[in-house]
Amino acid sequence: MPQLNKRIVYVWTIYLLLISIASGGVLRVLQSHSSPISRTVTVAVPGIGFVVGFAYLFLHYRSWNVTIRDDELSIQRGVIRRKETFIPCEQIQHIDVEVRLIERVFGLSRLVVYTAGSPHSDLSVPGLDSNDANTLREQLSRGGADEQ
Repeated sequence: MPQLNKRIVYVWTIYLLLISIASGGVLRVLQSHSSPISRTVTVAVPGIGFVVGFAYLFLHYRSWNVTIRDDELSIQRGVIRRKETFIPCEQIQHIDVEVRLIERVFGLSRLVVYTAGSPHSDLSVPGLDSNDANTLREQLSRGGADEQ
């Protein structure tokens, strides 16, 4: 069963780095307009945020498990709040394979499953190798687990 590719950690790290840089910039602007914020805070807060965020995203990566069994898609994920979603193959309306810009650079895709009769009509599985995402889409379109 295809699992999240380790390269997704690089993609998430890039997003985290951009957020850390932006928060540092905001703190620098606030520091220049008001003196109570020290220069140490403008460096330490984004740095600590990056370290904590990196630890969380690594745990988040390890928490994902995607399986197809007995004509249903099972997705488990979550670090702080563990969530398990079961989608019967007969409830799947259609399946998209999306490729975002940074994911494309690393050869990754995300599988988006749209379902009928649920409050959240789509479910996204990020960080799949592009070939694995297409294989999983075809397998789910046929109705579930292959006999091997």
